[in-house]
Amino acid sequence: MSENKNVIIFQDESGKKGNKWTLAKVGSAIKHFKWWVIGATVLTGVFGLLGVELLLNKQSQRLSARYVYNLATEIEEETGIERYVDGSIFNYAGVISNANLESVKGSNEKFAKINTNQIVRDNAISVVKEINYQFDENDKPIKETKSVEYTITASAKYFPNSEIGKDFIKAVISSACEDSTRAINNFSVVSYIDSSFDDSSIIQQNYLLKKQYSAIDTCYSKLIKRFGDSAFGNEQGQSLGNMYVSFKSQNSSGTSSMVDALSGALYANAYVDYEAGHETELITEITQQSMAYEQIYYSKVGDLNNLKSALETLTSTQLIQTMSEENEYIEKIIDLNEKIINLQDEVDDVIRVLNYGGYYLDKVDGKFKFDSADETNAIYHLNHLTPEWIQGCQDFVAAVNSCEDTLKNEVSKSTQAYRFAYIHYQNSASLLDTGNVQLKGGLNMFIGLAAGIILGFAVSTIICSSIEVNKKEEEVK
Repeated sequence: MSENKNVIIFQDESGKKGNKWTLAKVGSAIKHFKWWVIGATVLTGVFGLLGVELLLNKQSQRLSARYVYNLATEIEEETGIERYVDGSIFNYAGVISNANLESVKGSNEKFAKINTNQIVRDNAISVVKEINYQFDENDKPIKETKSVEYTITASAKYFPNSEIGKDFIKAVISSACEDSTRAINNFSVVSYIDSSFDDSSIIQQNYLLKKQYSAIDTCYSKLIKRFGDSAFGNEQGQSLGNMYVSFKSQNSSGTSSMVDALSGALYANAYVDYEAGHETELITEITQQSMAYEQIYYSKVGDLNNLKSALETLTSTQLIQTMSEENEYIEKIIDLNEKIINLQDEVDDVIRVLNYGGYYLDKVDGKFKFDSADETNAIYHLNHLTPEWIQGCQDFVAAVNSCEDTLKNEVSKSTQAYRFAYIHYQNSASLLDTGNVQLKGGLNMFIGLAAGIILGFAVSTIICSSIEVNKKEEEVK
């Protein structure tokens, strides 16, 4: 007999139950809540952009610029110190000193909110100097071809915005040009003709006029060598070459300069600044002058002999072999030769002064002795006055006074030419690369915008879809 069994079957309907989240439902939700989705997406996109730009980038970005200077500076060979033309020291790192940053801040109202003290305290700004050399075939640097570049870097977060920061960094870089301008305007060609000139002896006046002429001549020569003949030397558009030619022509006498002509006439005729009744005083003055110059002669001859010995030692075969660089050897030779030539000229001038007073070198004992038989010296003329010699003295003094006035005027002209040329041709800072301050580091602000948009769209879509799905389920129940 068979046994009946009831079998109860439980049907799993989970597989038949529809999925709550479908693309159709999500699309319906987006369509239904489109303005909410759009609004949330735009809003989070804006927040993403601002978050990257104002928070992330503000903390990590930096302003940076590579630049070179073309300033009126010279480097001392012995010390390596770089100085402006007025002698003050150029320090490339000085542009980021607290004092200079404060000065730059005060130069423009848009920099008013920059806390320069905080920047300095936090070491948030720096300058690096880089010297680049070209090398010869022996891998030795060629000094004449070196270039100096600087890189300034500052944290962007210390500035109200990047544009103000860029302008501030450019102003900091350019501040060295302002220092250079001040130094240039402080420069003057050395004036040897001062208030004491008229009280000096005629010998000393002759010496000072020669020094003054040489100083002006050197000024123009250096300017033309650096900037060229056609460079302007004043506001009127006169070239340095023309100014130099004008200086030469106005201070010439025949084939020689006026000062050389005066010097030749002085020693050839033993002129004095003659004043009737003061012959004895002049004789005493000239005698004392001769005694003083005799000591100067011995001193300069000693220096000259030392230089000649140094040159002889330098040119010895043994020493040449120990020189580390050929250029170094040549430079030392040239330098010593120039010093010897200049000092020999000074010795010759001292001898002329002594001969002017009637003193000649005794080759036996090497001492200067007065030659009473000499009729060409000033003391003889003062003891044997003639109308012709007295008139010659008066004409000579007048010529000295005229030369004095001319050279005073030329000092002013050459000084102005120097200042004008340097300010217009060697007083600049140039930014390298793109020619602007660069904003580096951080993320592109459009990445923040895109991330915000994606996040806003995703979150708003999920929320709206959840609302839409729950609403449908409620309707089914």
